[in-house]
Amino acid sequence: MTIGEFSRRSQLSLKALRLYERLGLLRPADVDQRNGYRRYHESQLYTARLIVMLRLLDMPLPEVGKVVSASRTEAAEIIDSYWASAESRFAAQRQVMDILRPGVAASEMPARELPVRERDVAEQTVLTEQRHIYIGQLTWTREAAARLTANAARCGGVAGERFVISTAWSPLTVMARLKCASRSAIRPKTRPNWPGGSSPRTGKRLSR
Repeated sequence: MTIGEFSRRSQLSLKALRLYERLGLLRPADVDQRNGYRRYHESQLYTARLIVMLRLLDMPLPEVGKVVSASRTEAAEIIDSYWASAESRFAAQRQVMDILRPGVAASEMPARELPVRERDVAEQTVLTEQRHIYIGQLTWTREAAARLTANAARCGGVAGERFVISTAWSPLTVMARLKCASRSAIRPKTRPNWPGGSSPRTGKRLSR
């Protein structure tokens, strides 16, 4: 069938068809070398409609290419993996919206600066994990807290609530205070490979 007919039946524009041809996602079944006319086979409608549906899910074109070139079983696994990641991102974005919406709808403007109080505390051992993340990866904090709790069990467990420290241009830090009094209780003479980048620290902290 002609590219025009294929465009109508597949619901892909001529511009999209030419783009997908360049990317190797959906090449014409035949190209007339004399005039450049492109013809498609009816069996290619399945691939075309698959691409349409994947793009409706906002799947990036590189991922679409993997689905198109994979076997049916592998394609299903790629789609499942992508959608699980998307749902995780949506969950993190819903958490942000739950905080953002009430603040925007409030009649009073938020304060320019949050009050910061400094206090001295006795030296204590803490276990931390740091990472630079995007807003869609905020669920990482729960995973990091679980890893810290598991490591803290080697020193009698955590002492109090775990907390998160966030400052501009710095990595997000998840921290847990430990019940043990010294670093040597959890750190051997050789540096361990702490899962997820966890490491014990001591010192003071600011409360906000």
